[in-house]
Amino acid sequence: MPEIAAPWGALSKELSRWSDLGLSPTFWVRDDDAISMTAALERLAKLAEMFGVQIGLACVPAHLDTSFAKTLQSNELPFHPMCHGWRHANYGTSEQPAEFGTHRSQDLIARDLNTARERFAELTGDASPFFVPPFAQIAGYLVKTLPELGFGGLSNAPRRSVVRLSKFAVRLNLPANSTSLRLPADGLHVHVDPIDWNRGTAKPDESVVRSVLLELVVRRKGFVAPNTPIGILTHHLAHDERIWDVSGRLLETLEPGRKTQFPPLAHLIALYGFAARPVRQRGPQALSTHRHGAPSRMSEAVRLKAD
Repeated sequence: MPEIAAPWGALSKELSRWSDLGLSPTFWVRDDDAISMTAALERLAKLAEMFGVQIGLACVPAHLDTSFAKTLQSNELPFHPMCHGWRHANYGTSEQPAEFGTHRSQDLIARDLNTARERFAELTGDASPFFVPPFAQIAGYLVKTLPELGFGGLSNAPRRSVVRLSKFAVRLNLPANSTSLRLPADGLHVHVDPIDWNRGTAKPDESVVRSVLLELVVRRKGFVAPNTPIGILTHHLAHDERIWDVSGRLLETLEPGRKTQFPPLAHLIALYGFAARPVRQRGPQALSTHRHGAPSRMSEAVRLKAD
């Protein structure tokens, strides 16, 4: 890979700040829409092995290949399977797609959730998997229902309120002792998506680095607990060469095991599952309104003040 330069140098500089404080940020990777072993997934496995990281693999249980599921059980691959909905069907709209949103009756949704967990357990041997909502959409009331149905935790995009709060904190350069801004983790989420879904290729390097820097700075300054994992999202089937290059360069800059920590998924799941951190929701509003290709209204307005 090419030698790391700007804007990647800005990320290296932020990681040095962490090192000077005697800290090491925690990261993890989740890849979505897995069904079977493909050339792209083999390439992702090699990338993970190159950097010594384990990837949470969001598998669609209704379409999951039986032989591939057995391979996942064997632990031969650097993947930890997660339950990615049931069929990955869209019952919402083209503007706001959702399989488990507010567009269907609770009975139908409960049926699909039960079926998804049972099928996933049958195929992978994991009877209490983390649930990954397709299209990053899940009705708020369902989060409370997931543990009752046997799911072990939730992996989604962060709540918008947390994202907005973090961005405002950095933008206003609020003091690190503003502990009233800190919110507890409510799952094992992803924060950095290197894909520009409108163009079908990678986002500019500057955009990817900006997303990572934001997550690092809000943790270093104490607005989010410093050890809260920063999730990187990939979609192996959607990767072109540019996306592969950016994903590889990001891992190269993070230097897993030296500058950053990428703990085994079993460790993170134990820390951020429902049993360890019960999730409370007050109403049926959507937990996240993020979807692929939806631009952030605030991202361009935020200027990181790292010092």
